[in-house]
Amino acid sequence: MIARHAVLMLLCGLAAGCGGAVSLRDEEIVVPWDEDRAPPRAARVEAAAVGPVLTLRAARALALEGNPEIGMAAMRVEAARARVMGAASRYLPKIDLTAGYTHTFDFYMAQLGDIPFIPRSFESYDTALQGTWLLFDGFVREFSLAAADLARRESRAAYKDAERLLCRAVEQTYHEGQLAEEGLRIAAADAEFNRQLLEATEQKRLRGKAARQDVNNFEIRLKAAEAAAVAARQALAVNYIVLEELLGLPEGILGRATELEPLAEETPDLLARPDEGAWRDLAERARPDVAASVLARKRGEAETEAARGAWLPSFVLTGTYGWQKLGDMRYSGDEANSSLMLALGWNLFSGGSTLASVAEARARADEASYRIEQRARAAASEVRQAVAAVVHAQERLAIDTRSAALAAETRDDVRRAYEAEKAALTRLNEAQRDAVAAAARLAQARIQLRQAWSALRAAAGGREPDQSSQ
Repeated sequence: MIARHAVLMLLCGLAAGCGGAVSLRDEEIVVPWDEDRAPPRAARVEAAAVGPVLTLRAARALALEGNPEIGMAAMRVEAARARVMGAASRYLPKIDLTAGYTHTFDFYMAQLGDIPFIPRSFESYDTALQGTWLLFDGFVREFSLAAADLARRESRAAYKDAERLLCRAVEQTYHEGQLAEEGLRIAAADAEFNRQLLEATEQKRLRGKAARQDVNNFEIRLKAAEAAAVAARQALAVNYIVLEELLGLPEGILGRATELEPLAEETPDLLARPDEGAWRDLAERARPDVAASVLARKRGEAETEAARGAWLPSFVLTGTYGWQKLGDMRYSGDEANSSLMLALGWNLFSGGSTLASVAEARARADEASYRIEQRARAAASEVRQAVAAVVHAQERLAIDTRSAALAAETRDDVRRAYEAEKAALTRLNEAQRDAVAAAARLAQARIQLRQAWSALRAAAGGREPDQSSQ
């Protein structure tokens, strides 16, 4: 009776989940993200969710909502969270209910013939409730849980890194689209300029004050501007297709129902000189791939300790309460039985497999240490290159802004002189070519500056820009 009560108390305690799981988190690892909030799942963006003008900030938000890569990264985080739950379950008991039926036929008794009270065949029934509780396994489950938890945080860092790279791709593509729009605007202005001169020169020709070759000159230049506009529209159409893929938008919505935001004037923040030291410090704190490497090293250390746990003994407490009866399943208290067992298991020799497992886990941890250094150096190098690119773009923008203004002013002066018959046609052609080329260089410089800032933010691990106009 005492044994029966002890087993029942054990089973009740096991069912209540007496074992508490403790996560061995490394609090020295600072990851600047919400660890408890599940990442959003990517979903297809409906056309109604996109307004007539697509801003860069809205494009980033749509990409983080609708890009399948982000959805896959989110599911990897969910899988890692499930593995943590699986590792924590080893602290909880295992309860099994078993029931069996056995039919036995004794050939030896059958050969002896009918013997009273000794059947040649019989049926037996048994039902049992068994609880198993792992009390100690050499700290394997403790370090396995720690490794699973670190893997979850590592997958979370990989998710944030996917966001970082996606946002950079969106920004670069968005700015390329703005550059194509600027090229289309410049080509349209060039075409309008030559169209006006073509009409004016045709009127002069009708009055006998201009030659046919002068008319042909402006018509040729008009066709060249129209061809440049066709090329710009083609580049913009390709850019729209890439953006729709990145943002998860319905096909054909860009350019038909939605346009990109026009290129705004440069803000003081865009023209400010970046502080390389501050950006490098930000990269060390906020780069998700660097944080993932640190977490991978910690995970490797936890896996090493878990592998070493195989050298220690394990203790398992098992309790069983059940019934066993011959003939039928109408159990009574007389057929009940119970057992309580504390088992010790200790592997003394495994042919070196445990040592090999420890060495493998240790090598993975050491590899992660090298990866930390590699990614930290790469992050610092990317920041330095991006800072240099920003400075170069700022200097080029200042030069190209002045050059474009001078070229436009010169072109207007030469046009007035040509209309007053004080300048040659070739000089006007040259001035217009210089003005168009200078405007194209200025557009490239403005886009290059924005892309340089985008690369700098990505190198520092940031997802959102500091200025809404960028």
